[in-house]
Amino acid sequence: MKNVLRFVFSGYFLSFVMIALEVVALFFLIVKLSSYSIYFLLLILTVNILSLLAVINSETNPEYKVTWISVILLLPILGSLLFILFRTRGLTRREQKRAREIMEQISKRFADDVVMDRLKEEDREAYCRARAILDSSGAHRIYKDTDSRYFPSGEDMYSQMLSDLDKAKCFIFLEYFILEDGKMWQGIYSILKKKISEGVEVRLLIDDMGSMGRIGRALEREVKASGIMLLYFGKFTPRFSSRHNNRDHRKLLIIDGVIGYTGGINIADEYINAIEKYGHWKDGGIRLYGPAVDEMTAMFLFMWDMTAKGESDYKRYIDNKTNIPTPVSNNLGVVIPFASGPRPLYTVGIGKRAIMDIINRAQTYVYITTPYLIIDYDLCEALCGAALCGVDVRIVTPKRADKRLVNIMTKGSYMSLIKQGVHIYEYTPGFIHEKTMVSDDLYAIVGTINLDFRSLVHHYEDAVWLYGRARVLDVKQGVLDSISRSEEIDQKGAEMSLPKRIFRSLLRLFSPLL
Repeated sequence: MKNVLRFVFSGYFLSFVMIALEVVALFFLIVKLSSYSIYFLLLILTVNILSLLAVINSETNPEYKVTWISVILLLPILGSLLFILFRTRGLTRREQKRAREIMEQISKRFADDVVMDRLKEEDREAYCRARAILDSSGAHRIYKDTDSRYFPSGEDMYSQMLSDLDKAKCFIFLEYFILEDGKMWQGIYSILKKKISEGVEVRLLIDDMGSMGRIGRALEREVKASGIMLLYFGKFTPRFSSRHNNRDHRKLLIIDGVIGYTGGINIADEYINAIEKYGHWKDGGIRLYGPAVDEMTAMFLFMWDMTAKGESDYKRYIDNKTNIPTPVSNNLGVVIPFASGPRPLYTVGIGKRAIMDIINRAQTYVYITTPYLIIDYDLCEALCGAALCGVDVRIVTPKRADKRLVNIMTKGSYMSLIKQGVHIYEYTPGFIHEKTMVSDDLYAIVGTINLDFRSLVHHYEDAVWLYGRARVLDVKQGVLDSISRSEEIDQKGAEMSLPKRIFRSLLRLFSPLL
């Protein structure tokens, strides 16, 4: 209730009202002009036809095509306008040029293929899988001498985060979708203030819509006054724009360029079970220690520079390391921290490609945890195909949902998967928010990517691809622990009433836009 009242009396609420009025006014203006002028009506018809042709000829998933065709046909006046606005992220030419320049700088910086050459000699299969990710962007690199630690709960990861923050010497970078004042933030904030007094540089990048209603003006002023450099990604404005559709869903904590965290855990008390929202909150994350954190640093600086419209000194933050020894061991395996995001900045869906590769190449099992299961035809066929080939496919979703409509969509995906042999489990203690995938005791992905259209198409995401038995087995054990506390859903449990099936079908039609 407190957050609701804070939102109603904030500038965000006024912005939403202004956008709604803008849309309504535009609708009635077009209707009015159409009734007065046959030429205007012909213009609208021409735009609709051109929009339909653009959809049909676009290189995208057929499900997105069906959705946009439906929108244009059902809303012949506004459908084309919505397509023009929301089919890609609205970037100016200057922003696109700047993004390309930054990506070229990162790509040049990460041009060393020594680890890939070694992997090609040692394990051709792992080499091919890694290449599928690296060739998608050209901006990432594979690392060998980097230690990784998987955390099966937000509480465990938070404790280690505080310990690492207290040892920072040069800089601390934080990038989060959600930040809310409370026990978790205050624990981090108290250390950040101490570090600033010691001369440590602190940057904080948070998504404006993700943290909407969670950060008051007083907290914002306090954070800035403490010396923390604070930026909001995708600042919400009272303007009807596609910019609001693409959010920064990443969760990154980088310390001195040698320690990096990511996973499902935001900075809010439910993530460490300091408060209860939907029963027990099950989350997970990963800590990297070593040269692979260069990738995370580059990811952060890219988003920071795009938001600040500035240019950071990449060499300063990546090459100038503190005197912390790099772990060297033959048992660490290899890792690839990678980023994904919407067009036009990312021309390939790296996150989806990495996930599809693990599913399609699995030999014995694939275990997945995800809070949302709203998958397209490609992912559904991959999961069903793996199960039909005898692969043990298990997916864990929440018993208690945080979003009712999304939960209907998630449950609506159960039946088609279960019929083909996929095992679906619901985490009975409450809500599972971690996003992990593990296969064959050799491969795993831990990060921020949900199995839904938002994460796979619209949002900026990040994850870590792991290869190597020791660390991957930790992820496997974490998923098995979640399965042991979950209830398997059979076909009877997956059945939906007729009204729900109809409602779910309508939602499904427009799910690529949700």
